[in-house]
Amino acid sequence: LEKAGCLLNPLYDRAVNLRIFNTEAGPLGDARVRRAWAHAVDWVGNIEATNPLGVSPSINLLPRWMDVYTEDVPTYEYDPEKAKALLKEAGYENGFTVTMHVRDVEEADQLEQENLRAVGIELKFEIVEAAMYNKIRNDGSFEVSGRQLPAVNPDTILFSYLHPDNIAPKGLNGARYNNPELTAKLEAARAEVDETKRKQLYAEVQRIALTDLPYIPRWSANGFWPSFDYVKNVVINPLSQVNFFEVDMER
Repeated sequence: LEKAGCLLNPLYDRAVNLRIFNTEAGPLGDARVRRAWAHAVDWVGNIEATNPLGVSPSINLLPRWMDVYTEDVPTYEYDPEKAKALLKEAGYENGFTVTMHVRDVEEADQLEQENLRAVGIELKFEIVEAAMYNKIRNDGSFEVSGRQLPAVNPDTILFSYLHPDNIAPKGLNGARYNNPELTAKLEAARAEVDETKRKQLYAEVQRIALTDLPYIPRWSANGFWPSFDYVKNVVINPLSQVNFFEVDMER
């Protein structure tokens, strides 16, 4: 590409990929177990080992480019000993076994599996074809799953994943998550016209969600758009659609 006079225009943080926990499935109903999972996995190291250009580490359900995004949320550094302590506190000192339905097993999944095994969680993969995979995700009949939802609106993500009206199979809340405090703040945020108050409410929603942890942000998807070096001012929006309205061409 460089020899041809091409540039790669990067777009980071297009959409967040989530690990989803069914909060009605045995040990996964305990937030301490979900936090243990988060501490047990070397999310950053696994990305660096498998796909450092394609994805970036993420700490939130929302991508960074959204105006209500906040970094003032609980984070879960790689700490196997802390994971073991949380499992012991939750009554799972000897660990447990959980199944995740997948279309295929990727390297990152295998690394996550090994990280979890080191603290006593046995993650098993059940490979299913695409139609069954989507049915299982959509009706919420899983223990652990994953999803990625690109969106231009923070409420599209937060309402879809966190509001009890969208508990699967009605919507994308496959975690079956229902926290009345968060729901009240989410409903207030989507109706709030004052920008400052709206951002504050959405920040509180994010903090509650990342404390309860029905979903773990695994990574954010990156995108790259190639163009010749004489094409100026290409604008790439967060969904990787290219706007050619403001393009200048120089020779």
